[in-house]
Amino acid sequence: MKPRVTLSMAVRLAAALCALGLLGACAGQRVASNSAVFKVTIVNVSEKAGIATVISSGVAVTHSQELRLFEAGLPDKGYGLEGVAEDGHKWPLNSYLKRSKAVYDRVIFDTPAGYDVPENIPGGKYYEFYIAGSSKFPYLSLATMVGYTNDLNFMLDTNGVSGYSLFNPDGSPKSDEELKDVMAHWDVWDAGTEINEPNGAGPNQPDAPTGIDVGPPDVGLVQLYEDVRNPIDDVHKAFAVQVVNKPGGPAGTFQVTVTNRTDQPGLTPSALSPILAVAHNPSLSAFEQGYADRGTGLEELAEDGNPAPLAQSAQAHPGYHTHLITGPGGAGPLRPGASHTFEIALDEEHPMLSMMAMYVESNDAFLTFLNPVGECGLWIHGKSDQEIAALVRESLAFMESGTEANQPIGSGSDQAPRQSAPGEGDLDFGTTRRYRKPMDPVVPAEIATISIVRADHVKRTGKIHTSSGPGN
Repeated sequence: MKPRVTLSMAVRLAAALCALGLLGACAGQRVASNSAVFKVTIVNVSEKAGIATVISSGVAVTHSQELRLFEAGLPDKGYGLEGVAEDGHKWPLNSYLKRSKAVYDRVIFDTPAGYDVPENIPGGKYYEFYIAGSSKFPYLSLATMVGYTNDLNFMLDTNGVSGYSLFNPDGSPKSDEELKDVMAHWDVWDAGTEINEPNGAGPNQPDAPTGIDVGPPDVGLVQLYEDVRNPIDDVHKAFAVQVVNKPGGPAGTFQVTVTNRTDQPGLTPSALSPILAVAHNPSLSAFEQGYADRGTGLEELAEDGNPAPLAQSAQAHPGYHTHLITGPGGAGPLRPGASHTFEIALDEEHPMLSMMAMYVESNDAFLTFLNPVGECGLWIHGKSDQEIAALVRESLAFMESGTEANQPIGSGSDQAPRQSAPGEGDLDFGTTRRYRKPMDPVVPAEIATISIVRADHVKRTGKIHTSSGPGN
């Protein structure tokens, strides 16, 4: 039976690994110094959070560094991860791995301990399996779907690339103590292949009547800028933003100062486009994190530094109060080392301030306030300067509109300073990224536990591809 998840899915995933020496193929053979067998246990503990959700069956593989099931910031590679992420369908990925020369051992885990037939694991149940690795194939990768979501996986990674090393740099298997850091490498990843819907309630999620692989493609989502291949400077090092109640001014008038610090050593010099500031109520937001660009002008601001279309859209919204497009010299770019101060008026009916400006040396990144519900804008009316400072510090972020593929910061040919015309650049189709969506949170530490203990009695030599279903 598959328990259905609730709308606000809380999930727990904990992991621990325990290495052991690999026994030889015949009794009495000495343990090889560069190989090991690992017992892996994945436990669904979501019932402790009071939420019924399942973890799908999946694939585990030990491999060399040549195999990369995913890389953060890049599209799905087409190996079969989409099937696991969207539908818990592991056989396409299993078939691909069966043919890979970078694989040492491969396991399908699909039958919970104590069960006689394959099944997803509900709360309180667990998968347990053995897998072999060696110093030449030291990485362990896993893929298993998170409950009833659109395309979320639990996976292991090291710096945004699939795989967790079970071996030390000298080729020796990690000790039990060393393997305890596996939780730092285990996370929920969004495959970027299907638009996200509310967790546990989307019509295109597994167990819905529409079937498998039916959701619309995940094309360019507005998200935190976390491209590890084209990294951007820390937002608080690059820019300083101060918002205060205007000294001596009328109530509701705020003074905003933006300072461009990218002239400092170690940072990539980049101008900010002219700044769009909008006073509004909570019904108006220029974007929602984790959802596609709405086509209201954010793309033009994020890709080309043109805030006018977005300002025009805001004016037509019933939640709009006032706005300004501002910058040095009236509405110019804010260059490295420069500061700019402006004023804007809010009132009780329009208590929120949004601010957006393109990070010019990017394809579609912009500086903004990301509030706790994943939308644009800070509620600052009626708050003290100290309270506002804390809100600004917590919410200042680089976002990307997801409308243009990223290139190296400061040198991309399709970035605003170098593009031949506005709007140039490849479309940014859905990419694999850490799932960070405040509206529908999935907390890895609230779904399952994974542990590894010694298994000296097990003889496993690698290339023993076990599976209880098709695709062996």
